[in-house]
Amino acid sequence: MNLTINMYRSPLQGEQVMERTLNFYMGIEPNAEVQLRAQIRVHINQTQLRQELNREVNVSRLTWTYWNRTRNQWEPVESYMDQNGYLICNTNHFSLWTVAEIADTTTSADNSEGGIPAEYIYIGIIAIAVIAVAVGAFAYKRRK
Repeated sequence: MNLTINMYRSPLQGEQVMERTLNFYMGIEPNAEVQLRAQIRVHINQTQLRQELNREVNVSRLTWTYWNRTRNQWEPVESYMDQNGYLICNTNHFSLWTVAEIADTTTSADNSEGGIPAEYIYIGIIAIAVIAVAVGAFAYKRRK
């Protein structure tokens, strides 16, 4: 199985902007339909986030979300921060993903523009490579 991974600053046409994201959207598309168990993770550096986003980020409120094409909405996925500073979620599918700070209803969104820092792109590529290896190993074991 091959994965195609594209990074975007904003969601694709027809997809709503997710408020309070970390200013990246990651499209992960496999070239085959397979049942899988995968883990998506990204390293979170609160100091860099504050500088890049021009706002404080409450890392305890960060969660992975994906665009649900059936419901036309962002779906949060149970996520957790590991001891090495990675925000992790487990999934059984790939699609359009982002990390968002789930804010309480009294907090307004900050619409500051910003690019994707190179560190996030490299981290995303590494995370995808790890996922691809895990999925490949899983598929290989199923064939045996």
